[in-house]
Amino acid sequence: MVRAAVFAFLLLAPVPAGRGGEGLRLDEALREALASNPELLAARKASEAAAARIPQAAALNDPLLELEYDRINADRMATGRPMQMYSITQELPFPVKLYYRAKIASRIARAAHANYLAKEHDIAARVAAAVRRASSVPASSLPNSQFREDRAAFSSGVATSPSAR
Repeated sequence: MVRAAVFAFLLLAPVPAGRGGEGLRLDEALREALASNPELLAARKASEAAAARIPQAAALNDPLLELEYDRINADRMATGRPMQMYSITQELPFPVKLYYRAKIASRIARAAHANYLAKEHDIAARVAAAVRRASSVPASSLPNSQFREDRAAFSSGVATSPSAR
C-alpha cells in the first residue's frame, strides 16, 4: 500500500522546468523508462512465463501409447502370425499431488510478479531522482550535444546525473 502511494506520488509529482520551458517532464521520463528498460522487460516476461506454468503444473502427464510386436512367441502359437499388443496408459498421481504442484507454481508466479513490481518501483524512483537532479542543472552549463545525450539517458533510466561523466 505504501509502495503504491509512493509510486503514484512519483508519477504525478510536478517537476520544475529549470531550463526555460525545456525541462524534462517526469511523466514523459517515467513512461519512456518503463516502456524501454530491458531489466523491466525481462522481469515482465519472467512473470508471464511463471504464470503460464500454473496450468501445466496442475495437468496430468501425457498418456503413453505402446505397440509390441513379438515374433518369438508367434512361432509357438497355432496361427503362426506374429503377436501384436497395443496399450494406452495414463499415470494417475496421488490425489493431492496435482493440487500441490499447482499451488507451488502459483506461489512462484506471485514471487515473479512481486519481483517485477519491485523492479518497476525501483526504476521509477531512479528516474524521478535523475529528472529532479537534471532539472536543477542549468542548460547553459552543458554543451548542446552533451545535454541531449544526458536527456536521452535520463529518459531511459540509464544515467544517474549529468555531472557523473
